[in-house]
Amino acid sequence: MTQADSEQPKPAESKLFRPLEEERQIIPYDVNEDGLMIEIDGVTTMMEWVCKRINELPNSDLYGFRLRNPDDQWGPWKNFTAASARILIDETIAAFSYYGITKGSKVMIFAENCIEWMLMMHACDHVSAIHVPLYNALGVSGIELALSEMESELLVISPSFVKKVEQALSSEATKEARKKLRGIVLINTFDYVNEAVLDAHTQKMGLKEIWPSAELPAPLPLNFTQFYSLIPNPTKPPRPAFIKPRTGSTAPVIADDQRVCPNYKLSEVELARTKLQDILDKEEHPDAPSGCCLVHTSAEFRQLGIYKHRLRPLTPAFKADAPIQLPIIPPTPLDHQAFIYTSGSTGKPKAAMLNHQSMVVTYGAAKVRGYWFTTKDIHLSYLPLAHVFEKICLHGGLHGGACICFACEGAASLMDDLKTLKPTYFVGVPRVFNKIYKQANERIAGLAAPIRSLVLSAMKSRRNHLNKTGSAEYWLVDKTVLSAFKNLLGGRLRFAMLGGAPMSTKVKQFIEDACGTTLLEGYGLTEIASMSHVVRGLRPIPEHFDIRCDNVGHVTASLIAKVVRVENEIAETRSQGGKYFVGELCLKGTSVFKQYYNRPEETKAAIDEDGWFHTGDLVYMDERENIHVIDRVKSMIKLSNGEWISPEFLEGIFTLSPLVQQVYVHAGPHMTTPAVVVVVEPEPLEAEMKKRAEEKRSKTNEPIQPKAVNPSEEGHASPTPQYPNTAAATEEEVKAVVLESLKQIVIDQHIAGYNTPTACQLCAEPFTIDNGLLTPTLKYRRVEFVKRFFSSEAPAGSAAAGTPVQFVPSPVPSATPSAMASPSL
Repeated sequence: MTQADSEQPKPAESKLFRPLEEERQIIPYDVNEDGLMIEIDGVTTMMEWVCKRINELPNSDLYGFRLRNPDDQWGPWKNFTAASARILIDETIAAFSYYGITKGSKVMIFAENCIEWMLMMHACDHVSAIHVPLYNALGVSGIELALSEMESELLVISPSFVKKVEQALSSEATKEARKKLRGIVLINTFDYVNEAVLDAHTQKMGLKEIWPSAELPAPLPLNFTQFYSLIPNPTKPPRPAFIKPRTGSTAPVIADDQRVCPNYKLSEVELARTKLQDILDKEEHPDAPSGCCLVHTSAEFRQLGIYKHRLRPLTPAFKADAPIQLPIIPPTPLDHQAFIYTSGSTGKPKAAMLNHQSMVVTYGAAKVRGYWFTTKDIHLSYLPLAHVFEKICLHGGLHGGACICFACEGAASLMDDLKTLKPTYFVGVPRVFNKIYKQANERIAGLAAPIRSLVLSAMKSRRNHLNKTGSAEYWLVDKTVLSAFKNLLGGRLRFAMLGGAPMSTKVKQFIEDACGTTLLEGYGLTEIASMSHVVRGLRPIPEHFDIRCDNVGHVTASLIAKVVRVENEIAETRSQGGKYFVGELCLKGTSVFKQYYNRPEETKAAIDEDGWFHTGDLVYMDERENIHVIDRVKSMIKLSNGEWISPEFLEGIFTLSPLVQQVYVHAGPHMTTPAVVVVVEPEPLEAEMKKRAEEKRSKTNEPIQPKAVNPSEEGHASPTPQYPNTAAATEEEVKAVVLESLKQIVIDQHIAGYNTPTACQLCAEPFTIDNGLLTPTLKYRRVEFVKRFFSSEAPAGSAAAGTPVQFVPSPVPSATPSAMASPSL
């Protein structure tokens, strides 16, 4: 037999990987003919999901928030009970009825996380409508696309996002979509009513038919704080109702700079209303009430529902007539629940159509994996609710009885919210934890040697405890040596869910060891309602406690997985001599979407004839069937020396350098090592340049003289008092320092030497959505980076190949938490 005859053909795909049978023995659930989950705890739709929580735990806290104090600072956290939220949901459903929002209607939500966001979603679930969330950072072109494609009946928007929507609605591309709009709601305006707007509606509502024997009650009989005061231990003194009176009224006047809601002032709300109303008045709206499309605050919107359905029996005017029954239309498991847009990093954003069953079984699968919640849990919601990862984790808290609290200003207020709220769990992304890792490492490095040794010994002690018990909680060190590190995350964090991008195992272990917080990692995409694989949770199941490996766990209870071989040499280089089958991950199951909205070609490209969804991610399964994600199939780059590198992985690793704020990794088949574009951290860089300047002075005995740079010379600035040593350095010297730092990261993280960058460009401004370098989900627009920094045809003002970015030695602002935030699973 020849050698060729003895060689066996390589299989085109792996075996099928199925859910763990042991999980179903612990928490029983119903399955379909393929053995995949179709419900959890008798719940099959998201309407049943929230109703079950409200009915079973009516007096438990459901949603939390903060109001501003008179000095305009954020006050203490306040909570709504589930029973109180039930009233608000009913009012929102009633307002939907006034606007004709019913089964199949589309409600577009473009706003920061807040209670009204959730009320809109719950109301949609109760009438079988579809909510369409948009990313807060979406560009004008993306909003135009969504508006024209969806033709939504109702648009829910925050005043701060009106500028982009105004531009999109003014476009010719959205002309037909404007006619479909029945109303616009300015969200996060719980307290504020403009009575003139209500008058315009009530004159057209036929109120004599609705209120035959009672006078119309005054608008907004309960404001935000008064509503909260129905709960034990109310806030005192109560916050006044913010009602802008009719012309000629003797009611107190509200100043333009007075806040009428936590985030916005009166002038901001009314300006947003005026801008949008001016656009709407130019079109006919045949489906809107009385043919007129008006802009409301969320308080006005709910008030219209109260009027139409005679709600709020707490006020005297309602005693004469019974409320009108709400038009509840319970959805089926296969009815669409949400159309969620992907980020658009590989082209135009496209909306994945997710049904109720997809959302239910995704969290149900997490529950049987050990992700459980109680009434003692508090979730801090800061990742945008347009991200399916945040939605699933939030739904999990709702199901288990946790209280969901919303970050005051999104990711921007994250660290203060963690400190004051002290949550028990939250959803994190690598850039957030990398930032914490750098801060904690700097703190440890600054300790005296004996104390530093004690801290490191305590971290090692926790690691041993964690490996034995599976829990990072260790009171002996939490209350003593490591208490300051634990308090970085609030001090009560049981665990944090990690997703969005790969993160260094070293960083994960450091966060667990120093902060006493278990980091549980998963993998998923929008198209599968967030999660397909996740590591074991906190509840013991027949599985070893080894959950801090370089993997993201076993396939969940709603999915079957397989790995399909790809025409790519990376499969050979990562297979460890054929030990592992490397290829593209493919999924099938009850949580997988069926199609993209109005995108048949993209749907056909993503889902094959046998119903398998091709994720586009390069993975392998280890001997315990845990998934290891390598990179996107098309993102792996082969260097001229035959080695393969992963730019996304390196970008996450390189941010561990104290000198790096943001970094883009570039490589190609003509290169032997990668190149980087770096936004530096100015203060650590200044400290390093000062250290080097002093070392140079000690050798030469020459004084440090910052170079006088011609201010008029393009790309340069005069040395500043804040960063004199950085200003004194040449651009090449700064590059050398940055590259040296990245080389040390490669060594510290024990990755192959060919990953070390040998070329660097310096960018004077952070990568943002506004400058076109980030997608709405904050992924890198790689084509744009190549065009600006590595192309001879780069536009004026950008760095072309051979023309490095001029380093401006002036303060470069540290990346805001919102710029740090990475997309959801």
